[in-house]
Amino acid sequence: MRIKPAVGILAITGALALQGHAQNLIINGSFESPVEPANAFTVAVPTGWSGGVWIANGTPNNGFPTPEDGNQYDDIGNGNSGPISQTFNVPATGQYSLTWFDNESVGCEHSYTVSVTGNTTAGYDSVSTGLWISRSLSVLLNAGESTLVFQPTGGDCDTLIDNVSLVPSFSVTPTIPIISWTNPAPIVFGTALNSNQLNATANVAGSFAYNPTNGAVLNVGTNTLSVIFTPSDTFYYTSATDSVSLVVFPPPLIVTLIKAVKPTFSNLLIGSNYQLQVSSDLSNWTNQSSPFMATNTSMVYPQYWDVDNWNQLSFRLQIVP
Repeated sequence: MRIKPAVGILAITGALALQGHAQNLIINGSFESPVEPANAFTVAVPTGWSGGVWIANGTPNNGFPTPEDGNQYDDIGNGNSGPISQTFNVPATGQYSLTWFDNESVGCEHSYTVSVTGNTTAGYDSVSTGLWISRSLSVLLNAGESTLVFQPTGGDCDTLIDNVSLVPSFSVTPTIPIISWTNPAPIVFGTALNSNQLNATANVAGSFAYNPTNGAVLNVGTNTLSVIFTPSDTFYYTSATDSVSLVVFPPPLIVTLIKAVKPTFSNLLIGSNYQLQVSSDLSNWTNQSSPFMATNTSMVYPQYWDVDNWNQLSFRLQIVP
């Protein structure tokens, strides 16, 4: 908010130090959207508002001021421009500071009221000097939905409104959001990370940044996945972090045996559990031995296969999770 030194300023209640950090509950308070033609009045409803048919961009006519903030302001009046209002969500019950600026062409008398749900309506009446006047109200709001209304009430001219802001007057200790994320099921080496693993949720709206990211291929072993959650509302909530563990298994070790040779295995992962499987067509594998622990000397011998038919079978050494 810019406060011009030549303007007569009303006492502003509440803690101004908080306003630079607090989230403005009013959407499009400077009436910058939609963007209208330069130096003209345009019939348009400001984004986020109801009513307020006239939007001024720049200096529309002689005697009209330039915007107090940005490039545009709104015109409420006694004719077809009418009142302007906005319904918004109050995140927490407490005292809030409502501030705005009003103006009109030089010498024009204009009057209007300002009301916020649950609070006394305030009235304003002045003859414009061409300078923007800073206004403020301290309002008590309950958590939930509230409505702000600027209502013209008479005078020779319309009223120009700009730079509307509504922020808490009370201090807030940001709450740490709650992240829900459990250890994902193990995957086999070569499987890229996806939403089956990167599926953290939070109790408030926001965004998640994962490390490693979606599509990464992890090494065999136990890996740590971490996430940073950034809330959409950074005034009432702070960022949060979490992590989980993901086990990546090696791919299956395929061993093909030849006739009359006892099955021996090398290059085993020492300390891992294995299961010997057999297939005659490489499609329907069946277990042929109990799991055993791989050591530097371990071997598995099928107990009932015909040694003469070993050349017709394929054997697979499968890691047991």
